[in-house]
Amino acid sequence: MDNLPLTGLEIVELPSGLAGAYCGRLFSQYGAQVTKINSLKVQSNDLNKNFEYLNIGKKIVDYNFNSSKQRRCINSIIQNCDVLIHSSNLTSTQKFDFNEINNPKLISISISDTGSNGPLKNLETTDLILQATSGIMSLSSSQNGIPIKIPGNTSYFHAGSYAYSAALFALIARKESGTGSTVEISVLESILPIIAPSLLHSTYSGLPDKKLIPHKKQLVKCKDGKVFINSRDQASLEIIEAIFNIQLQKIPEDSDETLTNQNSILEECFRDMTMNEIFQRLSPLGILVGMKLTISDLVKNEHLRSRKFFENIDYLSNDQVPIPGLPFKIIKSSKKPEIPHRINQNHLDRKKTDTSNQEVKSLPLANLRVVALTHTWSGALTSQLLGSLGAEVIQIESPTRPDLWRGPIEDINTHDYPCNFNNQTPYNHYYNFNAVNQNKLGMTLDLEAKEGREKFLDLVRISDIVVENFS
Repeated sequence: MDNLPLTGLEIVELPSGLAGAYCGRLFSQYGAQVTKINSLKVQSNDLNKNFEYLNIGKKIVDYNFNSSKQRRCINSIIQNCDVLIHSSNLTSTQKFDFNEINNPKLISISISDTGSNGPLKNLETTDLILQATSGIMSLSSSQNGIPIKIPGNTSYFHAGSYAYSAALFALIARKESGTGSTVEISVLESILPIIAPSLLHSTYSGLPDKKLIPHKKQLVKCKDGKVFINSRDQASLEIIEAIFNIQLQKIPEDSDETLTNQNSILEECFRDMTMNEIFQRLSPLGILVGMKLTISDLVKNEHLRSRKFFENIDYLSNDQVPIPGLPFKIIKSSKKPEIPHRINQNHLDRKKTDTSNQEVKSLPLANLRVVALTHTWSGALTSQLLGSLGAEVIQIESPTRPDLWRGPIEDINTHDYPCNFNNQTPYNHYYNFNAVNQNKLGMTLDLEAKEGREKFLDLVRISDIVVENFS
């Protein structure tokens, strides 16, 4: 497909672990030609599902990294590419002298577990160590205080996503400046935004970690599994009581006894109901309900299937196997996944044309305007990232539906504000709000009014990007 957004880009991926491989996968799926330089010393198993998933659509060529002649050959390949993905952690890439590469337009993406400077620089770790070091495991402790690791290789996939995003920002900047740049990705730092609100709360309040542990999740047994019910909210409690003709006591803060009593009553109600039946009954009424799905459930999940999240790949045994799709969709702009295939070294001998040199801009997104209808978590964090890279972000808020992360209007806890709340206008100072709304401009528009909608559309017409969640 010639209409893919990254068609024409040449990416070279040196050994760079899971994060680098995932970054390269994202490039490949959106049209870039990704050449994976594989070490002959560490032969990958092409039949390995993990290898196949991370290297979809890539061309793979094997080199001996211990050979100075072959390293010079790799250098010549890098001199003709747009983006280089590598890791300063791995001894194979430490043999390279990147200063010898004569490619002033190169975007160099350097990925390491802990960064290239500081007391822990270039430290080799694991996903478990990174989650422990980041503080995430202290915030996801079990009820008896035992730290819990998020399954899989969460930190490395986060880092790969950020590496891909950073490379795109650097490519945008190159269009303005005509020159490349170096991007450093620390896997440890890439997962810290997950706990940004907790970090800010700690700096505001000075409270120890134990005060930041989230509420215990209320999982309730039913006929075919468990569901999470948000019964801490008084409005939700009243709706559940009315539907099932029961009485549920409101849960005081950290009350295990009341929580246990609620669970017993709800489990009796849900004994003959499936997870999906409970979800379909309560979710349309605005009650937060989550089904506790297994991995097998996810593959069969009707919602994910309707969105075509899983994609079929022609496996080496000629069978079609569903694999997880991309973490985002660009409409009509991603190609059908292909298994990685090896090529010989002669295939890589070609040159690229130059682009015109233009005026340098200070930040890669300095010429972009973003309209943001975002609050809480993902949407707000996305627009904050765009603002941090130079875009003008205009945050639209409703006069009748305040952003919940601005904090409570009454019963204000001074620990949730900087300097124990010596400011009499708390509206812009709540820890949750400040964690995801930096580098933005603010505007209030009533989108239920005709004039408000017209003003909003006028703003959209002169903007480049609209970001929304829960709008």
